[in-house]
Amino acid sequence: MNDKTRLARIFSSASLDVGECSLRTGIPSAWVWDLLGRPDEMESNCSLQMIRSLATYCNVRPSAFFTDPPYQGAMVSEAELHGAITATLERDKMPYEEFSDKVGWHLKDDAGEWVPLSDWCVDQLRAVCECVNVEWLDVIEGLPGEDLK
Repeated sequence: MNDKTRLARIFSSASLDVGECSLRTGIPSAWVWDLLGRPDEMESNCSLQMIRSLATYCNVRPSAFFTDPPYQGAMVSEAELHGAITATLERDKMPYEEFSDKVGWHLKDDAGEWVPLSDWCVDQLRAVCECVNVEWLDVIEGLPGEDLK
């Protein structure tokens, strides 16, 4: 099933009301409307927190937006992903800056602290996970939030 059909099915099942969705998830209503017409924008324009909130609103697993359910992977936490990044840097004797260039994203702020995973987008997550041999859908499933189906 393509992304547009998948998202339309999820939104239809949830009886999506754009205004209510915006209020309950904190996602601006204009962004929700955009997702209805351009579901591919979810991967580049929505933070992982937005995706998690939208999944909770629609009562689906976060992975349901990207693959036909049920997804049968593990759950990888933010700490586990950071551990995988650190292990890759140590194993490859690669400085953080080189890794950041390799994945095409800055993962730390100016103070050297990790940018919260909830602020990342799917494109960023995919790029990082590919470099550290972690399944990105496992990280999507490991996002903190309410227990879902």
